[in-house]
Amino acid sequence: ACSDSRVPIEILFNAGIGDIFVVENAGNIANDSVVAGSIEYAAKHLKVPLIVILGHTKCGAAGAALSDEPAAGNIRTIQEIMAPAAEKAKSITPPLKGEELLNAVIKINVLQSKTDLLAKSEIIRSMVDKGSVKIVTAVYDIETGTVDWDE
Repeated sequence: ACSDSRVPIEILFNAGIGDIFVVENAGNIANDSVVAGSIEYAAKHLKVPLIVILGHTKCGAAGAALSDEPAAGNIRTIQEIMAPAAEKAKSITPPLKGEELLNAVIKINVLQSKTDLLAKSEIIRSMVDKGSVKIVTAVYDIETGTVDWDE
């Protein structure tokens, strides 16, 4: 999930301490070894059967990906990783604008994060193939508190 404090994962899923294993970073990016390793640990060693890749509305990282201005410092890396989702959203016909465009980036990005995780992790790919782990994607609406689930 995204590390945005407006998305309190344990509260959102009514979970207590030790109920869920949470990995958070700006933009819910899943293409680096630390994130993949954390998810592998949860799935392989803690026997977590479900991986949820969760984006959220009004995501600043998605907004940065849409920006023509390069972000400063290491935030630029997040912007670059999410840029393909922004470009894909911009190519939708008819063209999207404003919040619709931002929401498209967010949805495309969670799907891309699922693809990235499967590409990065042989362990997760194997567990998905064997049926011991399932990956789903979703977007949390920070205004309504609802979660829009995908598969």
